[in-house]
Amino acid sequence: MDFETIEKLIKLMNDSKLGKLKIETEGMKISLTNGERNFPGVAASPVPVEVIVEDEGDYVYITSPLVGIYKSLSAAQKSSVKAGDRVEKGQPVCVIEAMKLINEIESEFEGEVVEILVSEGDAVEFEQKLFKIRSN
Repeated sequence: MDFETIEKLIKLMNDSKLGKLKIETEGMKISLTNGERNFPGVAASPVPVEVIVEDEGDYVYITSPLVGIYKSLSAAQKSSVKAGDRVEKGQPVCVIEAMKLINEIESEFEGEVVEILVSEGDAVEFEQKLFKIRSN
C-alpha cells in the first residue's frame, strides 16, 4: 500500500462517521482511529487521525479465536511449544479455557516460534496475538 492510498484513507476517515478502521494487507497492517468520534455527544476540538502501520515482513501471528484464559498444553497431552520450536500447520500450540471448556488452539502456519506473547494463566481477548511465528 503506497503513501497516496494511506492519505486517501485518512481523508475518508475524517469525512466519515467511523471511529476506527483496521486494514490488513500482505505484510502490512494499518489502524486508523478518529479521536473525536470516540465520545459521541461530547463536544471536542478536532483530533487528528492516528495511523499505526506495522510492517510484519516474514512474521505472522497465531491469535486467539475466543476470549478466555491462556494455558500451555498439559504434559499429559503433548509437550508445550517454546520459542525456537518449529510448528506445522494444524499442530496444537496451546489451549484457551473459556467457561470451563478447554479449546485446543492449532497453528494456522508453518514456521519457527520466535516469541510467546502471553504467559500461563493470562486472560486473552478475541484476536489477541499469542505466538509470533517466522514463516517460511
